[in-house]
Amino acid sequence: MRLIAFSSLLVLALGPGCGRDERLSLPRADGGAGGHAGIPGGGGVPASGGSGGGSGGESLASLSAERLFPTAARPGLEEPDCLFGSPLVYESTGSSQILVAVGEHVIAVDPETGAELHRVKLPADGSERAFVISTPVIVGHRLVVAYHTTLASAETAKPGRDVMDPRKQQRVAVVDLTAHALDPEFPPVTLSASVPAATPGESVTFRPDRALQRAALVHVPDKELGSVFVTFGNGRDLQPWHGWSFELSLSAWQKAGAGGAVVRTLLVTPEHDCGPEGSSGSRARICGGGLWSPSGPLRLDGPTGSELVLAAGNGVLDLERGDYANTLLRVRPGETFDSGCDAAACKGFDRDAPQNACVESCKNVFVPRIPAGDPPLAPESGVCDGLPMFPCWEKLDYVGGSSPIDAETPNGKRVLAYPTKDGHVYLVDALHFGTLHQRKKLVDVCGKAGHVCQADWAGMSVTQPAKAEVGGQVVLVVPTFMPDTVHDAGVFGLDLVDGANGPELRTRWVFPSPGTPAARQRFRWHPSRATVARFGTTDVVFLVEPGTVDQVPGRLVGLAADDGRALLDEQLAGRGFRFGKPLHHQGVLYTPSCKSDFGPGSLEAHRLSAH
Repeated sequence: MRLIAFSSLLVLALGPGCGRDERLSLPRADGGAGGHAGIPGGGGVPASGGSGGGSGGESLASLSAERLFPTAARPGLEEPDCLFGSPLVYESTGSSQILVAVGEHVIAVDPETGAELHRVKLPADGSERAFVISTPVIVGHRLVVAYHTTLASAETAKPGRDVMDPRKQQRVAVVDLTAHALDPEFPPVTLSASVPAATPGESVTFRPDRALQRAALVHVPDKELGSVFVTFGNGRDLQPWHGWSFELSLSAWQKAGAGGAVVRTLLVTPEHDCGPEGSSGSRARICGGGLWSPSGPLRLDGPTGSELVLAAGNGVLDLERGDYANTLLRVRPGETFDSGCDAAACKGFDRDAPQNACVESCKNVFVPRIPAGDPPLAPESGVCDGLPMFPCWEKLDYVGGSSPIDAETPNGKRVLAYPTKDGHVYLVDALHFGTLHQRKKLVDVCGKAGHVCQADWAGMSVTQPAKAEVGGQVVLVVPTFMPDTVHDAGVFGLDLVDGANGPELRTRWVFPSPGTPAARQRFRWHPSRATVARFGTTDVVFLVEPGTVDQVPGRLVGLAADDGRALLDEQLAGRGFRFGKPLHHQGVLYTPSCKSDFGPGSLEAHRLSAH
């Protein structure tokens, strides 16, 4: 799966289902195309309530949002390229700057006015230009940025660039945030790799033109400067494509230069034969396993150090050959990956229906599956009739695109909650990945007989759950969407509890309320991820519901974590954008907005007030 760039409201073709040039236009209840029927345009007026019960006790009545920028007086930042990544905040000597990486620049803006403070141009060779589409990571006073380069000749009359323009190099650079310049202690790195294939005598070489770096970068601290992980999928799953992870040691980079930066690579699918050059792997289990989730890897911190959880997208799964598409992988920095699977139990691995004894033995690999007694994956369209889950996922270009989140039950059991494109959330034991506690269905599969799914490859959930707290209870928030006009979708609030048979998720609320017109009119396309901020004693969940291809403005939504009631439902200045995570800083919410997948891109800011 890959979703990385999709024109105008399409999905970014980075991992799963990805970047096709199809456009979505869904009918409204009033017969118009796209948009949000029956939703007030004013600030803070709920379009519909959540499905949860009353919260009890004193709570917020509503929130209001004052737009700081863009306005006529404060136009803020607008760039030719789309702003694909999430904004970050850098605080130093009592002042704050909002950072965005867009196009070929890292730009700092004033938090109140949106005015540009300074920018740093990312380096490229000759006539090439840098193009960053992921979220960088702040390490002290430095910003580590991954990007690819394109040729100026590849540019067209579009307002910005297409992520599918030919990619020349994949690079990593470091910006000194105090000097507002490239850090000379870290010369830019051009990534390359060649590793042994699963077939003896063959090898797999990293192809920069067949790699797309959409996933957020992650920093793992150690006794020195730590390591940064840079992960790849590919746009539109064009072959040959794989999931690649590069571990860069900042200390080695600083001491030995660019040649010493990369200390370890991981190839998710070590297959050298990926079919014809340029063919699509989106609906085929050949190679693949892209690490393209916009959220990036999950970092788990524990008493013995940090670990990373990588979410591999669609492709070939064969634990006997070391192919790990469609899985979660636990990786320890500084160590060679070890699946922890029982080799004898995995002998003769069945790619269509993996043996339970094999997948349950794995300490560091989670393989999705349907628990005994659960209903099969059976889309109402009939597309998967008679098929096991993995062949069904192959037909629909499912899995991938989401990152898990870790949480603890009231009894202290640590778990991972992992949403997949088929509308389910998997609850996995964080200590032993082979243990599956629950597979919880949130929404139906898009489409049914007589009702076509506008984008069957897009799935129903591409996100990372957010964690809120209600009365000491963990509530996990999972946004979903639905590219049809017949099924409900929206935002789910899930209680994490200790059930009779172990950890489980229970639905606390859904917004919009199931069965209402809003539940079948809103959230028809990928929303942003959710972020949580506290107002008084109430956790509030914020996300963006982007506008559709007819240029309807997006909406800024704020939901009470206790019962899902809408505290804020505000029209944005622009369309918003999918996948990114809103930034909350000192009472202001910062959200990217793109007119189309080619740009222009801008940053919006709203000051929030509780009532």
